[in-house]
Amino acid sequence: FSAYINEIIPELMKCDSCSHIFYKKMPSEELLNEMYGFKRKFKKDPARPPNNNMIEIMKRCFRIVDKKNPIFLDYGAGHGRWSLAAAKAGFKVLAYEPHLSRSVANSEFQLVKSIDELHKIKFDFIWCEQVLEHVVNPFNVMNIINKLSSKETIIRISVPNIHRAKEGADIWNHWPY
Repeated sequence: FSAYINEIIPELMKCDSCSHIFYKKMPSEELLNEMYGFKRKFKKDPARPPNNNMIEIMKRCFRIVDKKNPIFLDYGAGHGRWSLAAAKAGFKVLAYEPHLSRSVANSEFQLVKSIDELHKIKFDFIWCEQVLEHVVNPFNVMNIINKLSSKETIIRISVPNIHRAKEGADIWNHWPY
């Protein structure tokens, strides 16, 4: 992390209308790719199997879709824990992860490394877990998700709530980008 602190000025802004907190300046796509490739130690293996709670959440999502052989997109799949949980719940899963150092192949889901591989598919469920805060242009990502959706697609998006960050004053050691 310390290698990047001189390249990134972690300055937060707050929207006057909705109080949304965001970075004043995002790192470039090239710098983000380098940062994601940075080898760091994790307290727990990020590629570990999903826990029972994750699988139960996916089973509920599967029931909500209420369709035979639903297709699930894990957009920004990282190490694939949610992808694997979705597969265990019964979804046909495509896991999109552009950062090669973070992606983990698994026989229970299809790993996709290029968004172009998805352009002809309309998904039944799109999962976007803690992704938008990591991209240079979230609006572009939302447009991509829109193109991969139909009127029946269920989309779930989550982003960190910086007001409730467990890291407190130590936030920059945990959320460097």
